[in-house]
Amino acid sequence: MSKFVKELEPLMEPWEKWKSTVKALEESAPLLQDPDQSLRAMAEEESKSLQNTLDKLLQEVFPPILIPSSPTAEVSALVELKAGAGGEEASLFVADLLRMYLRYVDVWGPDISCRGADMNRGGNRGWKATILSQTSGASGTSKESYKEVVLEVKGRGAYDTFRWETGVHRVQRVPATEASGRMHTSAVAVVVLPLTEESRAEA
Repeated sequence: MSKFVKELEPLMEPWEKWKSTVKALEESAPLLQDPDQSLRAMAEEESKSLQNTLDKLLQEVFPPILIPSSPTAEVSALVELKAGAGGEEASLFVADLLRMYLRYVDVWGPDISCRGADMNRGGNRGWKATILSQTSGASGTSKESYKEVVLEVKGRGAYDTFRWETGVHRVQRVPATEASGRMHTSAVAVVVLPLTEESRAEA
């Protein structure tokens, strides 16, 4: 019971603020119909301010308190990319996805890792991406190509973000290896696993 009460503490102040604001809004409603124009103007201004307070509570304050945090919010990710159908073009597609993921880590990692984190307790301020292994492909061009890549993304929120990339990714385009301009379909399989301290120790 004490744990339950402790979890409700962050909600108490906003909830009291919500109730008092609703009450004030209800009390100001009759003044909106007052024959005195100056009183009506004051009531309209106050009503607008009170409504803005309610909107802020509803949209910004309550959601992070009421929505439970993900059980894997602190978990890092292990991302495996493997070329599938498409031959050399699939290897080029792996390289494209790898560049996209590395860029995503650089641009969005600092923002996502801070969401919901307690920065006063040393919350993470970004992600770190490390290529653990890679097998180069033979594309026949100057572009990078990989048959397989294993990428580690460390940081808060990494797994919760990248897990949605799991699956087969397809692309239809004229590849750099195609001289006659024909459209090719290539596929890359992406597997995303949670990377915890225990799994690192086992590895």
